[in-house]
Amino acid sequence: MEQDTHVRFDGKVAIVTGSSGGWGRGIAEELARRGAAVCVNGRNQATVDVVVAGITQAGGRAVGVVADVSIREDVDRLVATTIDQLGRLDIMINNPAGKVVHASVVDHTDEAWRATFATTVDSHFFGTRAAARVFLRQGTGGRVINMAASSGVYGIADAAATAGAKGAVLAATFSWALELEDHGITVNAVRAGVDSPGAAGLVDRAREAMIAAGRDAPQDRRELGVWPPSEAAGLVVWLASDEASDVTGRFIGVDGPKLALWELASPAHTLWHEPYWDVEALSRELPALLRSHRTQPQGIGQMNPAYNYLYGTHESQS
Repeated sequence: MEQDTHVRFDGKVAIVTGSSGGWGRGIAEELARRGAAVCVNGRNQATVDVVVAGITQAGGRAVGVVADVSIREDVDRLVATTIDQLGRLDIMINNPAGKVVHASVVDHTDEAWRATFATTVDSHFFGTRAAARVFLRQGTGGRVINMAASSGVYGIADAAATAGAKGAVLAATFSWALELEDHGITVNAVRAGVDSPGAAGLVDRAREAMIAAGRDAPQDRRELGVWPPSEAAGLVVWLASDEASDVTGRFIGVDGPKLALWELASPAHTLWHEPYWDVEALSRELPALLRSHRTQPQGIGQMNPAYNYLYGTHESQS
């Protein structure tokens, strides 16, 4: 592997879930390029093997474990196998594969709702818990990086399961960061506009819709909000490094050249009424306050032009 890198991971071991393709693969390959031993994970043995082979052929060290990270027993096996084959664990990157289910609240099925939360929320919990137990036992700290989304902050019309699950990941990330900080374990959340199999379909549909509407469809996928995984891997890799040892409880996004630091929600305005707020007092004061502080959901696809074009208002992309 190339050695001309400033941030190094020699002697470190990382698990990257969902790393048989997309963003996860880009992260795993970049960690390996910088000296980390990596456990590649996915649900398909063939695709996992391809990534492992690519890393080892380039001079890196990698093992592959097929596991469904929405299942606790699979996650425990993933972590145990990593330690058995690579000796320890220093970095846990929870990057579960999933897709957005588009359905209104009246049309959403129980099965799709539960599946979304299992894939997104349960997998982060299982992965973080298993890794934290190892980190505490080793006594050398550790890194946990979770995958969130802007929809977890803003909401997203006709995809509440995804938004709710991502919001849960954010809240859990902040909580785990508080719990584990004194042990030298950092927990952060990230988001990115990354080219992946799911994004490919989104971009193709957006282009088709633009052409049907008589508009020019950008040929550069970056103009529609998706960048190659290698261009989004840097944020996660840096957060996993020793340089980020004092960075925890943060939500950071990257879209090509743009880096966004998200702030935790806090009261926008505080109003007092003694001895308490009754209905009449609220009727007098609250409407004007709400009109002056409009913080309702901003629509959908706030970070992704292709998504916004398909499911939001076309005018927002003109």
